[in-house]
Amino acid sequence: AVLLVGLVAVVGASMFGPWQHGPSAVAPSASTTASRQAFSATGSMKEARQQASATLLKDGRVLVVGGNNVDYLANLAIVPSAELYDPATGKFTITGSPHAAGVPIISVLLKSGRVLVIGCDASGTCASQLADIYDPSTGLFSAVGPITGGCTLCSATLLNDGRVLLARGADQFPQPSLLFDPSTNAFATTGAMTTTRVEPTATLLSDGRVLIAGGLDITLSSTLASAELYDPTTGTFSPTGSMATARGVQTATLLSDGSVLITGGENTSGYNTPKSLDSAELYDPKTGTFSPTGSM
Repeated sequence: AVLLVGLVAVVGASMFGPWQHGPSAVAPSASTTASRQAFSATGSMKEARQQASATLLKDGRVLVVGGNNVDYLANLAIVPSAELYDPATGKFTITGSPHAAGVPIISVLLKSGRVLVIGCDASGTCASQLADIYDPSTGLFSAVGPITGGCTLCSATLLNDGRVLLARGADQFPQPSLLFDPSTNAFATTGAMTTTRVEPTATLLSDGRVLIAGGLDITLSSTLASAELYDPTTGTFSPTGSMATARGVQTATLLSDGSVLITGGENTSGYNTPKSLDSAELYDPKTGTFSPTGSM
C-alpha cells in the first residue's frame, strides 16, 4: 500500500497475484541508492495472513482484512480479523470484527472514507457472499448484504458517482452484475457481461466507463482475448476490441492520456501448461482498439 508519506508498506505474503507499483522516477545516484531505496523493518502484523486485502485510508493508515493462515503441517485456516497499520508509529493494532474475512476478499475505499469489504464467511462458504462496511472513525464493521448468488472472483470498481460495480462472470451463464450504493448500503442488479470470464482486469476509464479485459473462461482452461465496456449511464455491457494476445492474471493501468496499459499475465488453452507473457499492449478508448507496445 502506498502511504501518504511516500513510503510503501509491504505486508504478508501471497502465492499468486500481480504486484502493483507507481511510475518510475529518475534513477538516483549511487551514493543515495542505499538511503533512498533500501527496505527497513517495521512492526509485524498481529496475525499471519495470506491473500488479505490492504486498503489505504484517507487518514494515512492501512486497513488489512482477512486472508488465510497457511500451516502446511495442519490445514488452511481463515483469519477472521482485521488490523490497522499506522505509519506514524510503525505498529499494527487489531480493529473491529469483520463478518467477511475468507478469501477471495475485496476491499474498496468509498468516497466517504468508509471501506466496502466483500468476502466469504469465516468457514470459507461463498454461496451467499458476505459484505461489510468498515468505519475508520469508530473502528467497527457493519454487515451488509448478503450478496445473493455470491460474488466469487468478481471485480470491484469504484465509479465516479460513488457507487461500486461488482462485475460477475464466474458462472456457467452470464448473470447480472451488481451495483453497491453507499447511500443506502444496498446492492442492486445491473447488466450482465457479454462473456463469462473469471478474474479479468477492470479499469475505470477517464470518461467513467469500465474496461473489462481478458481473464479465464468458465472452465478455467483457456485465457480470453476479448474485452467489453460497462457504461454506468445505461447499466449495460457491450463488446469492444479484442486484445492481440489472450491473457489472464495480467495487469491493467490507466495512463495519464486516457489509454490503458495491459502487461504480462499468462496464456493457456485447453488445460495446457500456462505460459507466462512478457508482451504488453495499449487500449485506446477513443477507437476501442488494442495495439501491441514494447515487451517487458
